[in-house]
Amino acid sequence: MVQALVAALTQLKDSPGPEEKLFNEGVADGVFKNGTVTQTDQKFVHAFKAVREQYIQHLIDALKGRFPENDMDILNCFVHRARCGTSQQRPRSGAPRRSAIIP
Repeated sequence: MVQALVAALTQLKDSPGPEEKLFNEGVADGVFKNGTVTQTDQKFVHAFKAVREQYIQHLIDALKGRFPENDMDILNCFVHRARCGTSQQRPRSGAPRRSAIIP
């Protein structure tokens, strides 16, 4: 789950996504879909790409910091209880619950 998101963000960092490709292909002479696009000079395009890459890298670093690789087994246990080797099963919806009397 987290690894898939990191992989998707890494791919997005390395190459533009579908919406950015659509924009890059559709912008011509400072106009995109009948709207004026300002600052289309190459230095602004380069600055945007640099900021975009830094932002995506920040997201990747934050995900890896929040969900470190060595803790992924624990996270997977919370998400997929069956993979944890637990023999306990969740009670069915509507099934009577066991109650215990605690003195």
